[in-house]
Amino acid sequence: MYLAMASLTVLSLNCHGFDIGTSLYLHSVASDMDIILLQETWLCDATCFRLNYAFGSFTVYHSSVVEQKFAMGVSSGRPFGGTAVLVNKRLSKQTFQLVTDNPRLTAIRCQMSNSNDVIIGSVYTCHLTTAHCSVVLNLSQ
Repeated sequence: MYLAMASLTVLSLNCHGFDIGTSLYLHSVASDMDIILLQETWLCDATCFRLNYAFGSFTVYHSSVVEQKFAMGVSSGRPFGGTAVLVNKRLSKQTFQLVTDNPRLTAIRCQMSNSNDVIIGSVYTCHLTTAHCSVVLNLSQ
C-alpha cells in the first residue's frame, strides 16, 4: 500500500524542551498534520514515552544524544538535543523508520503512490560536523 495523496502536511518545531506549553500548542495543530518534526525535545530514552502518551494518534520515533552524555557521566548543565518524527497513524503502514546510527537525526521513509519514496528527517544541528553531514547525504542516495 502506498500514500495516495498529492501532498503531505508537515510541521517542524524546535521545542526548546518538550513541556506542557509545547504539548498544548502541538495539540492545537496536530489534527491537521500528517507528520510532525521535533527538535530539542530534551527527552532521553527513559522519558520519551511522554510523546507517545501525549500523541496517541501518532506513531512516535525519537532519538536522543542525551543518552551518550549520561553514559559519559555527564548529568549536569542545560539539557539539549533530542529529535522526533511523529507520523499520523493513518499513514503508519506506508512509513518506516530509517536507521541513521546518529542520535542527532531521526528519519523516516514514506512510500508514495507514484513510486517515488520521500525521506523526511528531524535533525539537531547545534554542533553539526562533516561526519553528521555525511549521514544526511547517505540517506539521500
